Formats: sequence, structure tokens, C-alpha cells
Amino acid sequence: MSNVSDLIADVMRDYPEKRLVILKKATRQGGHGVTVHDGERPNNLRVQAERGYGEHVTDGKTYEALIGYDITRDAETIVVYRLPR
Repeated sequence: MSNVSDLIADVMRDYPEKRLVILKKATRQGGHGVTVHDGERPNNLRVQAERGYGEHVTDGKTYEALIGYDITRDAETIVVYRLPR
């Protein structure tokens, strides 16, 4: 989990003014991409994790994230919300 936490920290550092960051890592193809948005949270990530859409991760202070995996595309997606200060 620490490399995921490091990855989330890197993305938050690279986009300090953004509230929502979606990182897509394609494991089979080897590529990745970052989609960045602003605005309110469209989903409650904890609820989405409870519904089976991924794992909820947070440090409790700066971010919360939903880490999911799409088996049909062999790709991991990480949705990161910057928590209000």
C-alpha cells in the first residue's frame, strides 16, 4: 500500500490547486494517464468501496481515495479527493 500512498502524494503535489484527480494505470499496456477536475465530490468514496467498487484509502488529513480495478481492461483506477483544509 505504501507505493499507492506515494503515488497519491506525488499526484497531489503535481496538481496542488485541484480537488479531484483520477489516475488510471493500465497494467497490461504499461501506460497511465491523469484526468483532473475541480468541483464538488460526485460520489461518497467510502460508500462506493462498501458497494464493492474498490478499496477506500485515506490519511484522514489531506486526501481520500478509491482504488479500483477493471478486470476487462486489466487497468487500475485511483480516484483522489483532496480533503478540505
